[in-house]
Amino acid sequence: MKIKAGTPVRILPKFQDPGDERITFVAIEDEDGGRVKIKADIGMPIQPVQVVETRMLESLLPDPPAAQDLANEFTIIIREWSDEFTRKTIDERNAWETDPNICHSHDFFDANQAMIDALGRFNQEFDPQDESQIALINEAWTLAKKQGFSS
Repeated sequence: MKIKAGTPVRILPKFQDPGDERITFVAIEDEDGGRVKIKADIGMPIQPVQVVETRMLESLLPDPPAAQDLANEFTIIIREWSDEFTRKTIDERNAWETDPNICHSHDFFDANQAMIDALGRFNQEFDPQDESQIALINEAWTLAKKQGFSS
């Protein structure tokens, strides 16, 4: 996972200076070429800034969910947003759809927002530039369509 601006990080113990274990660092730029600029959040008006190799850091953000977990959460949201008739209609339309990239949940509501909300329930922020996150979303969507939305 690439470190992005705003990501809280810690310096791994073998790279720490004395006292670093008590400091939360924050990336102030996106990772570039295996390096990232971080600042020490120590309450000073001017925060110390340094450029470090990303191999020296650990992100403090939670790991992304498994695709099946995200699919399940997405399905829960679709169920919260719709009635049984709508969900059955989505499942029926998905069953006869020949294009694997089409999900008929979009016929009834903003299903992209439902997936973004599902990510949020795992403390994940949607990033349209994150290719690994897009792959996770696509896999979760495929799983959700396969299992169906009706109860």
